[in-house]
Amino acid sequence: MKNVALFANAVEEGLSVLGQSPKEAIYGWLESDYGMGKKEIPHRFREFSNILTDTMGPSAGHVLEFIIQRFYSKLDLEAPSSTTLDNAIQTIQMMLEKQLELSHIEDHLALLPR
Repeated sequence: MKNVALFANAVEEGLSVLGQSPKEAIYGWLESDYGMGKKEIPHRFREFSNILTDTMGPSAGHVLEFIIQRFYSKLDLEAPSSTTLDNAIQTIQMMLEKQLELSHIEDHLALLPR
């Protein structure tokens, strides 16, 4: 559960770069239109990223990359710079679902396409 809390904090920081009002608007919109509360985002990260991308377009990629960078930083890991956003999202989702232990993250990242 520690990873989930760290990731939720990274999402908060990532959305905060947009400003307080836009961040709160996004949280409200996710809740009302998708039934996704703040606490559910880590468990539904792929869906969250798809929703942001569908609505914000390419700009969402910058926000998602920032969120991913913050999460890796909180884990004292260096985020892979040569992986695709989709692969990074997949890796994060696996980490949050505990399918990927922290001790094996580097091994997994080495197998991702670059």
